[in-house]
Parts: sequence; structure tokens; C-alpha cells
Amino acid sequence: MTVGVLLYCFDTPDTAYHKLATKCVELVKKNLRVPITVVTDNTTHKKLNTLDVSFKIVEQSKNNFRFTEEKMCLGITWNEPKHLIIVIMTQLC
Repeated sequence: MTVGVLLYCFDTPDTAYHKLATKCVELVKKNLRVPITVVTDNTTHKKLNTLDVSFKIVEQSKNNFRFTEEKMCLGITWNEPKHLIIVIMTQLC
């Protein structure tokens, strides 16, 4: 069985999400002691490359869209923040 943490981190012009990802990595290493992989783009990777984790570099799509409060997703109004770092605990058998 393999256990680890998968972080998604993409900086925006308004927010430096790499700082939050750096703190998450520190806390995961300290408290969970499991392998970490960060999914990011080239621009954000340059700010994260000093971390001792695995990276998956992806090209961020320019035609992405997000639901706004007026739109519905599976019948649920989308009121979440516009940008999130998603932390997923994975357990593979």
C-alpha cells in the first residue's frame, strides 16, 4: 500500500499560492511523514523548486472556466473561493 499527499499549486497575478504550498509541505513532512507530489506550472515551479518533493509540471489551459454564483454545478450553487489549493490524501492498493 502506498500513501501520499498530492498538492495542486498555481500562482495567479493576484495571489502567491506557492507560499501556502510551501507551508503545507512543511506541515505534511512534520506531521504525516508521507511522500508529497506537487502539480504546478513552470512559472510557479520556479518558486517551489527548492522543496524536497516530487513535481508534476503541467501546462495550464488558457480556456478554463469556473462556475460563478449565478451558475449551478450539479444543482448546487457554487459559492467557493475562486482559487484553491486542493490537498488530497491518496491511498493506493
